[in-house]
This record gives sequence, C-alpha cells and structure tokens, in this order.
Amino acid sequence: MKLLFALSLLLATFCVNAQKEIIKDCRSATVPPETWKPYLTKTLQQTVENAAYKGIKNGSYKVEVTFIVDKDGIPNFKSATQKNKNYNFIKACKQTINNGPTWPIIKDAKGKPIKSLQKTNIMFVINEE
Repeated sequence: MKLLFALSLLLATFCVNAQKEIIKDCRSATVPPETWKPYLTKTLQQTVENAAYKGIKNGSYKVEVTFIVDKDGIPNFKSATQKNKNYNFIKACKQTINNGPTWPIIKDAKGKPIKSLQKTNIMFVINEE
C-alpha cells in the first residue's frame, strides 16, 4: 500500500490589536517552510494512514484553518472548515496547530508585540495504490 500525502502551505497573515481589529501597519511573520512543512508532514502522516485504513476514498481533502499567534509566538487554534466530510481531518489539524512550533513575534509599527491571525489551507491528498 502506497499513500500520497500533500500539504499546501499558503499562509495569510493579519495582525490584530487589543480590540481585535485588523491593523495594516505590522510586520508580517511566517514560519519558514523548512520548519513548518516537515512538522506538518510528520505530525499528520498518522492521520492520513488512519484515514486510509478506515477506507477513505482516494481524493483531495482541504481543511481551511484559522489560528491566532499570540504576542509570545504561541499558536492557538481558532476554527477550521472542511467541505468534503468523508473523513474528519479538523481534529488532527487543531492538535497539530496547538502543538506546533513557535512563530516569530509580530510587532506593530511602534515595535510592540501583537497578536496575529493566520489562515492556511492544509490539503490532504490520498492516493492509495
């Protein structure tokens, strides 16, 4: 049995002030792909294998994830949506985000650390041969 597991790493960053308003003049931070992608692959591989074992059909399963990175760079899961409900990947995404690597600290124009809202898509591609 051969499984293909792919991840998309498209990230959108929005900085948020104390009043939960999105602000424009902040320095965007992203976790470098060399840190993020291996972490996601290692962490979510078991989820893919479990899905295949339970008989999920071959195909693509996209989970849109939103999370907050706090002032200390700690990620905190906020929400997720998944259109194809054949197998629920949301729980695994939540655990993966919450236990993920620390993110660079975001600062506003005055240099003060602030929270940021991160949005990303995690694409699970199952191709069992």
